[in-house]
Amino acid sequence: MADTGDPEWDSYSHYTSKSALGCFQFCPLQYKKKYIDKIQAAESYAIAIGKRIHAFMDAFFDEAHKINPADWDMFILPEYTPYEQRMLSWLVNFERNRLFKICDGDFELWEPVAREIKVVNQEYELRGIIDRLDCIDDKMIIVEYKTTKSIYKPSMMKEFGFYKLLLKDHPLLQGRKIDGGCVINPRVRQVEFMNTSYESTILKALNKFKEAKESGVFNPTCSGAKYPICKMCSSLAEAQLFQCPEVYVGDEPLLSEGYPYY
Repeated sequence: MADTGDPEWDSYSHYTSKSALGCFQFCPLQYKKKYIDKIQAAESYAIAIGKRIHAFMDAFFDEAHKINPADWDMFILPEYTPYEQRMLSWLVNFERNRLFKICDGDFELWEPVAREIKVVNQEYELRGIIDRLDCIDDKMIIVEYKTTKSIYKPSMMKEFGFYKLLLKDHPLLQGRKIDGGCVINPRVRQVEFMNTSYESTILKALNKFKEAKESGVFNPTCSGAKYPICKMCSSLAEAQLFQCPEVYVGDEPLLSEGYPYY
């Protein structure tokens, strides 16, 4: 992983991130290629949009309290594509409604406790950047922005479980407990609250991840649905699709519909 220009943060680059663990769970061979062999796939349009949405929301919260909420749409500049403008307009309207309908116009209650926070957990050797933390009824909610074509709840519950473990005993919580996670997805115009995975589930995944790194064995878990999304292997043969129970027509796999990882 490239240096960020933050020496303290970069000193923990050997700690496990949510992205690294998620990559390993998706396919251990993909993890090896990306994190050990340093093979980088081209950035997708969806990832680029996601970064722009994150940057917008961070800048939005910097300035929103200075502006009449009725004028918040002024933050959506012409430089954004029409597709991005529609998503941003939905996000602005969502935050405007949250301010007045949930927080009774109280900016202090409405503003996140923290945004784009870099967190290091030395006990479990974890690190991560969390989109934001909200406080609702004296309980902390982990909030993540997503621009995927659907919200895949099992995957998100694991992600929130990782972040809950990452934040364990963190001063930001001020003695309050994490009461779940919230996904905000402007692409599908959906907001969904959910529980986090159990701590034991995340620790089990971390132990399996650690064992693979220590042994150097990264067996692929590819499938006909994963292969065209991952794009880290040069061929179907390299991905070892023959190990997986996929249905084939001739030499090509039938791709599963609604696969969540894109």
